[in-house]
Amino acid sequence: MQSILLLGDSLTEQGFRSNWASRLAEHYVRRAHIINSGLSGYNSRWVLDILRDPARKSYLIPPHLPAPPLFVTLLLGSNDMCTNEWQPVPIDEYQRNMAAIIQLVRDEVRPQGGIFVMTPPPVDELAWGAARRPDRTLADVRRYRAALLEVVAAAQADAAQATPGNEVVLVDLHTAVLRFGDAGATDGATAEVTYDKHAPWTRLLVDGLHFNDAGGALMVATLLDAVRKSPQADRIVADKVPIAPSPCGRRCSAWRRINPHLLFFLVFLILFST
Repeated sequence: MQSILLLGDSLTEQGFRSNWASRLAEHYVRRAHIINSGLSGYNSRWVLDILRDPARKSYLIPPHLPAPPLFVTLLLGSNDMCTNEWQPVPIDEYQRNMAAIIQLVRDEVRPQGGIFVMTPPPVDELAWGAARRPDRTLADVRRYRAALLEVVAAAQADAAQATPGNEVVLVDLHTAVLRFGDAGATDGATAEVTYDKHAPWTRLLVDGLHFNDAGGALMVATLLDAVRKSPQADRIVADKVPIAPSPCGRRCSAWRRINPHLLFFLVFLILFST
């Protein structure tokens, strides 16, 4: 069966809690396994360190995959931009790290349909400060988002890497979240954004940073929209991915096509063979 590889921090690791990864798995059911390699609390520096370490790299990139993943998602930055004493990564290093991770995925993972780089979502400062500690601001997220846009643009412009499947696709999750809600919500793409604790998008977060179910639904919808519009869409959208063959080499039959007499015979053997 095909696979889809998810790389990132807690927003990825908790993808089955917020249900964005669950919805992705359901969308590709019987077509692709979801490999969730998210690491809660990690920044771009620590993820890159693992990917560069032959002894630890397999923790994020399984070595036994029968084929390159359909595509890879990458979401990092929410920990890089915080202000505590453990996790922050300067913005210029963040750019270098993200560029290096993208290049490593291109060289070693070689996804069939590209790398989908997601911008870090906005943070509800008051809610996160109340839940944990006030070490993240919307203004800082905006700066790191802008820095990531430059990295993605440079990767997209790299003609030497312009081969089918090595495309880098921007998924502007940050802007999609800011646009949530009523028509008066801020655009979020280029305009200056002021933090408002009553903004509609704050309802997408369970603790000010991580998505709730509604946020997870928006996240996977934003990702799948990017997949449908990507250069390799004809290869990686779910409807274009064949249902996985069974181990015997034939496709798994629909349940109505299973021989009812054979099924009855098997049940009979099980019941009366003991």
